[in-house]
Amino acid sequence: MVRSGPLADVLPSGLPPEDRLIIDRTVQELHPAVCTLANVEQTCAVTADESLKSLDGVTPILAWLLESGFDRGGTIYAVGGGTVQDAVGFAASILYRGARWIFVPTTLLAQGDSCIGSKSSINYRGYKNQLGTFYPPAEIVIDDAFLGTLSPAEVRSGVGEMLHYAVLSDETDFAAFESVVSAGLEQLRTPDMAALAMRALAVKRDFIEADEFDTDLRKNLNLGHTFGHGLEFASVGRIPHGLAVAYGIDLANTYAEMRGVLTSAMRARIGDVIRGLVDGRELGLVTAARILEGISKDKKRSSDGVELVASGRSSCCWRATPSYSSPPHSYTTEHGEPRLAWMR
Repeated sequence: MVRSGPLADVLPSGLPPEDRLIIDRTVQELHPAVCTLANVEQTCAVTADESLKSLDGVTPILAWLLESGFDRGGTIYAVGGGTVQDAVGFAASILYRGARWIFVPTTLLAQGDSCIGSKSSINYRGYKNQLGTFYPPAEIVIDDAFLGTLSPAEVRSGVGEMLHYAVLSDETDFAAFESVVSAGLEQLRTPDMAALAMRALAVKRDFIEADEFDTDLRKNLNLGHTFGHGLEFASVGRIPHGLAVAYGIDLANTYAEMRGVLTSAMRARIGDVIRGLVDGRELGLVTAARILEGISKDKKRSSDGVELVASGRSSCCWRATPSYSSPPHSYTTEHGEPRLAWMR
């Protein structure tokens, strides 16, 4: 269940004694009123970096829950972005064979993407999102007040992530997204961001309802994510997820155009939107070899290669499995186009 509105309305009398609050430390500092809803003994602040998305990051959460007396009759409130969601969702899924939890997403990326879909994933020894479960929160509370304190970089990353929903949807949604980006992200106000997020969730919900456990149609939601995860790996997390996905869409679409399944005009049109979000500076942090190393560790890999999702000519998506011996980046030197030159 997804509900929109102030978190305080969900907990008018504060957190019941059997419940626990796990909150991103930065959110705690920016929104101190959230912590007035719970006693200090019920609250655990965490640092939301990639180290949290690991067994070493999840273990202290589990230890705190057990040592604080949390039992199966309580509810865990997770307040933060996608990293907090992954860590707490994974912890909740394995504690007592499943503890009740509620997610309060605080970033644009989490409100417009990760908050629905049931997935929780953590990294393992350099392999991204390899350990995980399908374990949805009992409720999702979307409070757009959190969007008002996001940095421009966080807004840009959130919009970058939501681009793939605009591409996967229809002409109306894509044209609306084009208009938002062309007007400049500095023009976005909280209601605008909230509307973008709600529309992205509606598109995602259609895919989830058609393929809950990610066996076929839902795989199209990986648009941009194969290259995107490779870019995140190569930059050691310095390229934010949403921007990595935006770059990943362009690189995947380049491959699709070369294979003749995407027109040059459509690739250019989507590329124009991407250039409104990124300018290539982040790619100075990476090399093609490191990107391919990251892709080789992607959970979508198989013995034949790694599944790549790109935009297609006759349908919303096209999926391929390029072999590791002839990876998509091998086309970069053959064609001297500026965006391909981003991968050195």
